[in-house]
Amino acid sequence: MNAIDVDNVHKVYRSKAGGDAHALNGVSFQVPAGMIYGLLGPNGAGKSTMVRILSTITSPTSGHATILGCDVVRQPLAARRKMVVVLQHTASENLLTVRDNLLIYAYLHGVGTKAAHQRMNALIEEFELGDLLRTTVQELSDGTKRRIQVAKIFMLDSPLMILDEATTGMDPLMKRRVLDRLRAEARKGRTILLTTQSRSGKK
Repeated sequence: MNAIDVDNVHKVYRSKAGGDAHALNGVSFQVPAGMIYGLLGPNGAGKSTMVRILSTITSPTSGHATILGCDVVRQPLAARRKMVVVLQHTASENLLTVRDNLLIYAYLHGVGTKAAHQRMNALIEEFELGDLLRTTVQELSDGTKRRIQVAKIFMLDSPLMILDEATTGMDPLMKRRVLDRLRAEARKGRTILLTTQSRSGKK
């Protein structure tokens, strides 16, 4: 079974004034389990739209997509239980501390107290969060907020990880650290879908 199966997916945004916008036009691809798969394209190519479809936030106009056998339209809850997602915009709770962002995210997904604290303690060092744990997220830079959002997904053991422009705003060393961690997760059997921008016409 493929971890992700996308078959002839179209997404059309209707306009009352006419001139419908086609964000996706017959996209098909498969991602085998345990693979790191990249969606590469310029800004506006539809990468984030595909991520929103796969994460069940929006529905395709036509076509089908499944997450580990679960149809994202007909079985959205089952599909969501099999994945963790980093969206292009930050999704941390701004009024909570960094510590509470990590722990509450784990608790809401059924991770026990002991396991949640163990995972958080491991991430503190890896993502250099020790001095920030008691800081509210709203006080942090965009790049640091992104770092916390990415750290959150490692609090869970979901078999599929989807990251949309995951390292935006991070410094080069932290970007490398995140990518190294993702490679390690893939070696454990987790499937990873990444999106990133290409710059057409530039070398």
